[in-house]
Amino acid sequence: MRIRNCNSQRLYSNGDNNTCGTAGVEDWNVNPTGTSINALYWDDDVYLFEYTAGATMETISMTIFTRNTWNGIGIFDDCIGTTFSNELDANGSSTGNISRTVTATIAAGNTVYFAVGQWGTPNGLDFDVTNFTVTQILCPDPTALTATNITTTTADLGWTENGIATTWNIEWGITGFAQGTGTMVTGAATNPYNLIGLTANTSYDFYVQADCGGSGTSAWVGPFSFTTLCAIQLAGTFTIGAAGNYATYTDAVNALLCGVSAPVIFNVLAGSGPYNEQITIPQITGASATNTIIFNGNGETLTFSATASPNNYIIRLDGADYITFDNVNIVSQSATNNFAVHLINDADFNTINNCTIDLTSTLGSTATSNVGIAVSGSLTSAIPTSGASGTNNTFSNNTIIGGYYGITINGPSVLINSLNNVVANNTIEDFYYYGLYLRSVSNSTINNNSISRPNRATVGASFYGMYFVTSGENNLIEANRIFNAYGGVGINTNTSYGMYHSAVDATVGNENKVINNLVYDINNNGSLYGMYNTGSNGVFYYHKTISLDDATATAGLTRGFYQTTLASDIEFKNNIVTITRGGTGAKHCIYIATGTSTIASNNNVLYINSPAGTNGIGWYTSNQATLADWKLANGGIYDQNSVDTDPMYVNPLAGLFSPTSLTIDNIGAILGILTDIDGSPRSATTPDPGAYEFMPPACLAPSALIATNITATSADLGWTENGTATTWNLEWGTTGFAQG
Repeated sequence: MRIRNCNSQRLYSNGDNNTCGTAGVEDWNVNPTGTSINALYWDDDVYLFEYTAGATMETISMTIFTRNTWNGIGIFDDCIGTTFSNELDANGSSTGNISRTVTATIAAGNTVYFAVGQWGTPNGLDFDVTNFTVTQILCPDPTALTATNITTTTADLGWTENGIATTWNIEWGITGFAQGTGTMVTGAATNPYNLIGLTANTSYDFYVQADCGGSGTSAWVGPFSFTTLCAIQLAGTFTIGAAGNYATYTDAVNALLCGVSAPVIFNVLAGSGPYNEQITIPQITGASATNTIIFNGNGETLTFSATASPNNYIIRLDGADYITFDNVNIVSQSATNNFAVHLINDADFNTINNCTIDLTSTLGSTATSNVGIAVSGSLTSAIPTSGASGTNNTFSNNTIIGGYYGITINGPSVLINSLNNVVANNTIEDFYYYGLYLRSVSNSTINNNSISRPNRATVGASFYGMYFVTSGENNLIEANRIFNAYGGVGINTNTSYGMYHSAVDATVGNENKVINNLVYDINNNGSLYGMYNTGSNGVFYYHKTISLDDATATAGLTRGFYQTTLASDIEFKNNIVTITRGGTGAKHCIYIATGTSTIASNNNVLYINSPAGTNGIGWYTSNQATLADWKLANGGIYDQNSVDTDPMYVNPLAGLFSPTSLTIDNIGAILGILTDIDGSPRSATTPDPGAYEFMPPACLAPSALIATNITATSADLGWTENGTATTWNLEWGTTGFAQG
């Protein structure tokens, strides 16, 4: 070793005849870049030691004892001019009176530099070299393992030989195998080595060891992983089950990783479940609108017992397109971390149809990590504000039970919405907070869904049947039923929203249309909003029936349609709002909190007949108790062709909200709506208001049945005659008798 004292005493020339330092009596060097410790440890005095290896690869180590604080030592490959660089190892800290060691392995004949330095005062290095060792490596380890020329059954395994070995040992096996349990190849005489007998579409590991003859062997090096090519792309129909083509869903998905060349159908065998699996499907080569991939579940159960963030799913479509799951019974097992079906990374054109998504394991949980179906650009959040999710997906004819959310769809951003989705004919029950949650969604259809909470006892502070937020336009929200929000709870004071639009701004001509929907039986003692719009431009509310008629309520304000925060291009037409709710809270069919918003409201049925509280047809700067007051107060802007008549629903207790009143028949405006909530044709010229197109009966049913002057043996039975009848038929008996 040559000790080259490049401090204030003298300067030395390196092997390239360049001076090691010219910058002054102390800080002769340029502090190295790319060092693993603080470069300032070489900011003042620096000693440089040079060492050149012998005829073999060597491991070298230097230990110093330093009395300096803020001291460092490093091994570097180069010293040119005032710069040493290419660190091999370094050790340094602010602590003094301590030993420091650096170690490196260097090739035969290679020259390296040990730099010992100090940062700050006092000037003058104060250290001892307490150990310097050189260990010859007679059989160096191979490096740079590779696998090339990979086929379905072969691969060329390669490496860099760093010594004199001409034969090598190889151990290989399925990825993850424990070394010592793999397949051995001893005395391989070629590099690369052609490995044969592999299985298509399989991941393997290999290790290599140099055999240097009389100089011994190197250490084992590895593993290096590689995957063989696929044998053939799938096409046709296959079965899943112990007696099928594929034993499990996972086996079928692994076969798909080779791609498809035609449509593929997997039929799950009857009686073959349950399947305890976590399924991830990536983008499949060849999948298209023609080459679709369908899993027919045959009603068998698919479940997974170990969902945990971020692997919190049962089915995840990770960038997969054109996948269908049909008639699968998907069941969660844990209380939290259950994304039953998760679409992420632009998973497009997928369908979840006729499935039961059973999250009853979550019914006692308040965790936001539970959702039936999530289109979400996040591994952990069902409602992220960014991230690629998916478009053109269809969720239809499913039953979803439980979860914090029923279904969530999230566009990547305000500027890039999730497009062309269909959520249709689903039954969504017993969610904690949100039935449907849609963020930044456009050009989508949400129709014929039934949303309720008939049984859930643990519920959130608010109920949202449908929640739309943060941009979105040209959506059709049609023929949905939102009802029975607190069937499993009993009396409470939670706030309830049938449909909620927040900052969902649509451009003129691309309005969001909310048509033929029914909201009823939202029975509690909290604040209640049938339709809620906060700052959302371009929403058309047509032909809605909103029945807020809980006679047992004792409190809670009530709003049929509520609009707040400046917005424009809002229409509220051909709707029926009835409020006969009990309780002391203020009640209004229409409440316009921001009078400067642009709203067209007309041809509605606005009926309020509550026994208590401050009640009014509308609010426009102040309470307007009657329809006449409302028309006058708003200066002829709102509801000039609306009526305040009881629609006389057929049977509200049975969920039958077709009106029977002659007064409201045919009073609707022509809006181009061709069918009603049941799909029945609407009149093109004289449509009826509300969700139902109806024909009043020739003989109207009586209403408002009462019994008065009750004694021990008699009572006066009374009713309101709604037509022209002068005689009536009565049937009576002990409470509970079957009519007839």
